[in-house]
Amino acid sequence: MFTIGHWQPKIGDPSFVGWFTVVSYYLCATLGLAHLLQGRARIDRVDARFRTSLTGIVAVLGITKHFNLPGAVTEVGRIVANSISGYEFRRWPQAVVLILITISVILVVRWATRHPWFSEIWKRRAPEMICLAYLCGLVVLRAVSLHQVGALLGAEVFGVRVNWIVELSGIYSLMVIVVIRILAPPERAR
Repeated sequence: MFTIGHWQPKIGDPSFVGWFTVVSYYLCATLGLAHLLQGRARIDRVDARFRTSLTGIVAVLGITKHFNLPGAVTEVGRIVANSISGYEFRRWPQAVVLILITISVILVVRWATRHPWFSEIWKRRAPEMICLAYLCGLVVLRAVSLHQVGALLGAEVFGVRVNWIVELSGIYSLMVIVVIRILAPPERAR
């Protein structure tokens, strides 16, 4: 089997909730595809691209969760840090990676907001965009593997891990929004 250090391409959280989360991502992607196909004849090109992107991003997030790809990124970081005898100094590279990601996101958002298609999509699809940004941000935070973030997400509230609450709330918020869009009358659905 293919491995990277201690990482293997399998679900990182093999519990019921872990599998439920993976299935939820795939269900959300399926709903996104249904939404795309439902309105294909009456939506403009920009909206069709957004719906396609939404479906693709959620499907990739499901695959990422299914095969624990953030765990692979973290393991590669550990291997590199251990090979240069710098594991105890890992906070600086983590901070640098987080700063680079933040700067990249700011540049992408700045670039996007200068284009008319962004404002058009934002007017129509802001809730979906916020949910996608939330879920993608969560994946990035897990991949960077900051100790404080890991400790917070691993904490339990009444026997339920915070990670489950945080991730499933984002997925199901997006699903509710997509279902509302699917059920909306054609003149509102765009």
